Amino acid sequence: MLFTKTKPCNQCPFRKVSAAGWLGDATAEDFIQSALNDELMPCHSTVDYTKKDWKTKMMTAKSQVQHCAGARIMYRNQCKRSKDATFMAAERDGKVANVEPSEAVFTWRNEFLEHHHGRVVVRKDDDEEMREVVVGKRKHGRAAPSPLYFWPGV
Repeated sequence: MLFTKTKPCNQCPFRKVSAAGWLGDATAEDFIQSALNDELMPCHSTVDYTKKDWKTKMMTAKSQVQHCAGARIMYRNQCKRSKDATFMAAERDGKVANVEPSEAVFTWRNEFLEHHHGRVVVRKDDDEEMREVVVGKRKHGRAAPSPLYFWPGV
């Protein structure tokens, strides 16, 4: 995998002006969780998802698959740096192009989720049970704040 792409492509789902919900076969939650878990994320424009072995091929030495610049910028917007072993080895070898923070790319999980499926979900760890509560739904293109923030069982 290459780490030289520094600008997100026009269709990048991490761009604030991306097509809402356009995430392929992944859900918005799965997509953002992969990004925030520091998983390697290929740029959709550099990988052929119709091939059954696309995951294996993207990790070969001759692979021209780029890491998603939008995902890297989102991470950078949060002042984070990848700890992935593949990324760190490429960085050590001088094969990583730096990305700069960008207001055109989402910074936070809730921004991404609100854009891609029209609701904001807050997670709360309550006695080792994860609960998800919808705190706002999209109304006329914006998140409508919930009149009451309620945590069940609290």
